[in-house]
Amino acid sequence: MRKRKVEIEAYVSPYNRQLDCTNLTFYDSTLRDGEQMAGLSFTPEQKLEIARMLDEMQVPQIEVGFPACSETERKAIKKIVSEKLDAKILCLSRIVKEDLDHAIDCGVDTALLFVSCSDIQILNSHVKKEEIAKKVEFSVEYLKKHGIKPSFSTMDSTRGDISLQIELFGIALRAGARRLGITDTLGCISPDSFQILVSKIKEKINSFGYGQVGKEIELSVHCHNDFGLALANAISGIQAGATAVATTTMGIGERAGNVPTEQFVMAMKYLYGIDLGIKTEYFSKLAKKIARFAKLKIPPNAPFVGSNAFAHESGIHVQSVLSQPFSFEPVSPEVVGNRRKIILGKHSGTAGLKFALSRIGLELSDDVMKKVLEEVKKQGEKKGKVSYKDLIKICKEVS
Repeated sequence: MRKRKVEIEAYVSPYNRQLDCTNLTFYDSTLRDGEQMAGLSFTPEQKLEIARMLDEMQVPQIEVGFPACSETERKAIKKIVSEKLDAKILCLSRIVKEDLDHAIDCGVDTALLFVSCSDIQILNSHVKKEEIAKKVEFSVEYLKKHGIKPSFSTMDSTRGDISLQIELFGIALRAGARRLGITDTLGCISPDSFQILVSKIKEKINSFGYGQVGKEIELSVHCHNDFGLALANAISGIQAGATAVATTTMGIGERAGNVPTEQFVMAMKYLYGIDLGIKTEYFSKLAKKIARFAKLKIPPNAPFVGSNAFAHESGIHVQSVLSQPFSFEPVSPEVVGNRRKIILGKHSGTAGLKFALSRIGLELSDDVMKKVLEEVKKQGEKKGKVSYKDLIKICKEVS
């Protein structure tokens, strides 16, 4: 279908509650957490191309990698840094001096420090809790001394001891960090419980006397999707006071992945009234590029960027959409760089068939059209989708 100028972008529920969060931001971690998807590796050239596109879309912060991973990784990060993009460049770092030196050498704007806070992970790492506190303090001070903004997050926050987390956040603040993070590393907390957890931690952070979350202090949430609740948890985190969210394109990442960038941005803009300033029309193009680089197939039903996100076959739906697209579409496909598709198959009706015939330049009598539709439905039952090539053949045989 031809591209058209979009006058009204969306038609969503009038019952949506708007969020009051003027300083909300997000950081796209496709090049770090996204790349940690099992079996996935971007080349330095691919990383640079993706970073450029994210920057062109006006993504405010891009987490570009984990410098300690390899020399190739460090070269890729340095190349992206040398591009002097508008986006702030972030990298991941453990609280060990070697990692810190790599981050400093790469010249990133912010290093995302992390440490496990759950008993199961701490025991498995063979590091004593007393040592963790000292390392957090050293790492934050060391980064600040070398001109790198430190961000400190607890890993496995949703299974960890809240007292330990609050203690570590206090140490990080005292050492000079003004960005802290809560992580649902295993994606194993419910949205209502996450909201309570983030609220409690925020309250304690505000009580330390180093500033308030949302003003002097940033509070980020990093949510995984193991129970399919990453986006819901991110939104709950924001409702509790978080001011930054980690995302990846299409939600790719470890195990079941992360908060999908496109879904988060669209939900914020059209459901919660927060426009993050992203050029959303790039979403489909970006998804295709990353899928090609990663040798992945975009799920057809992926919201906004999937091939079926704006595809219609059912006769009732097609008839309505051709007359008024918002009858069965909450947003216009052009908004995310996708396109509407009218599919022929088992569920097709006269409206869909007439549309398809117009696309291939055929006009049929009502009697012939009825026979063609019957055959379309039969073939749809056998193979699902009926192509235009199939339709032309059917028309010739019926006529």
